[in-house]
Amino acid sequence: LMLIDWPPHPAHPTQDKRGYVLNVFVEPEYRNRGLARELMKLAEAEFARRGVGYAILHATEKGRPLYQGMGWNGTTEMAKALDVL
Repeated sequence: LMLIDWPPHPAHPTQDKRGYVLNVFVEPEYRNRGLARELMKLAEAEFARRGVGYAILHATEKGRPLYQGMGWNGTTEMAKALDVL
């Protein structure tokens, strides 16, 4: 989990931070046991404990159903790799 400094946004107009979930991974032999769901519940609880009411993540196609089932929604975010001088 990370906390990111972020300007207020219509989805969270009074907060200057947002949560960020990254690198959720369950080894193949342990999948389909609810481990990722438990990890995400713990992540959400920790964000709440820290007073963070808005969080983001980038989902793989395989992970997307899990997150959607937990109430996470897609956004309009786009990305581009930039050349470094």
